Amino acid sequence: MSKEISLRPDIAQQIIFRLREALEKAKTSHTLCEDTHYSCPKSGECTREWDNEECDCGADQHNKAIDEALKGRKL
Repeated sequence: MSKEISLRPDIAQQIIFRLREALEKAKTSHTLCEDTHYSCPKSGECTREWDNEECDCGADQHNKAIDEALKGRKL
């Protein structure tokens, strides 16, 4: 059972602002390892010769989900 909650518009706006701010801070960068052979190709430090420039650490997918949530779209 869900119960409808009514908030004053100024409080609702403040909550939304804080949630958006938290989502922005939850974005992540591409994995960078001490042994750069294991770094994500998009980190700019990957030394694997055969790699293309696609993310293999999950950062792109993670950040895309955050961007979609911020835009109010389905994930």
